[in-house]
Amino acid sequence: MKNKKGFTVLIVLMFSLLVVWLLSACKTPVQTSSSTSDSTIYVEKIKIVPVYTPPDSAWYWAWFKCDSTGHVIMTNSTEVKTNNVSSSVLFNDGKFNYKIKTVHDTVKIPVKETSLITKSNKSETITVEVIKMSLFQKIFFWIGIFSTLAVGIFVFMKFRNNTI
Repeated sequence: MKNKKGFTVLIVLMFSLLVVWLLSACKTPVQTSSSTSDSTIYVEKIKIVPVYTPPDSAWYWAWFKCDSTGHVIMTNSTEVKTNNVSSSVLFNDGKFNYKIKTVHDTVKIPVKETSLITKSNKSETITVEVIKMSLFQKIFFWIGIFSTLAVGIFVFMKFRNNTI
């Protein structure tokens, strides 16, 4: 009687150990991979920017005096002007006429413009289950298979001989 109880406890203990071995052999590692991609583009453009200059200027100095008959006479004159000014001076019968034409000038300057464009794709995380057993898992898997077969054959033989 004492032998039967010990043998039953031994079989239950071995079966529990085999179940634990089989369950530990079935665990597979999970691999995760994440990827992000950024692309940066440098764009250089040459633009022509118009710059408006103010109209140019002119100065005119004139010296007048009256003669004995009462007429006004221009004795001396000086004119200073820039390149974009055209002028005409007319003095006749005491009437002074000074006409100026100025041209607004536009200077076009080439400007190098550099811009930075960054395109950022969102990050993706992919979880992949790998169905490949490690060496430790393979060893316990085969130990579990052989132990289960051995216990099964042993129990079958005991039931067949009806000695349990």
